[in-house]
Amino acid sequence: MSAHITDGVILKVTDLRETSLLLRIFTEKFGKITCQIKGARGMRASQGGIPQIFSFNEFVVHIHPKRDVHLVSEYDLRRYYSHIRRDFEKITLASYLSELTDSLLEENSPNPDLYGDLLKSLDFIDKDAMDPKLLARIFEIRAMQSSGFLPELDSCDNCRGNLAKGLYYDNASSNFGCPACLGGKGEFLIWPGSIKFINRIRHDEFENLLRIKIGPVIGKNIKDFFSMIMFHEAKHYLKTMSFAHKVKQVL
Repeated sequence: MSAHITDGVILKVTDLRETSLLLRIFTEKFGKITCQIKGARGMRASQGGIPQIFSFNEFVVHIHPKRDVHLVSEYDLRRYYSHIRRDFEKITLASYLSELTDSLLEENSPNPDLYGDLLKSLDFIDKDAMDPKLLARIFEIRAMQSSGFLPELDSCDNCRGNLAKGLYYDNASSNFGCPACLGGKGEFLIWPGSIKFINRIRHDEFENLLRIKIGPVIGKNIKDFFSMIMFHEAKHYLKTMSFAHKVKQVL
């Protein structure tokens, strides 16, 4: 078992035994890892006293190459995101981004693009730097892109025609086709404006997206597209999204 120092964001915290915790951490060096931290629940329960979800920390991690659960012996809090924790809508959004990241990542597989996007997104939420719904849509697109789940949306999979009338998604074949090829058979239509937005988000730098705008109709179409891909392709169900719908929150 070797010791390493790495930065990381806590994606999930689970009680383990009487005083220990099980942490799902998205690290810069190792990607997503699962770690035990002993005695954590006996620490002073103040700001940073107990490891908190979506906090940014420096960890001393003892990696065991033949085990799925590693050991955290020390951690130093770097960002607590105190403004997020004072606002219910911000907590919901940050929790959603954490759950989405956790669901898309494989264990022990570094993903520097998604790691950077998650840190920037948490900073934006904490500083009110971007509309929450817009940020959610941008992060969804970029998370799918960096984890390999976002399909190419540049032409019809059948005739290779243009996207002037949008693309249908065929659940049976997982293909995207124009209305002429899949009209009447497609399960979902992605509108031309949505395709344009998605292709810009997947290729542009995150900082350049701060002033981008999106209407509610296109936003709803992209949100539904994301939900469809998560269900049919990534095979994931997100509890935070379901909770947000029930309480009519920001997502």
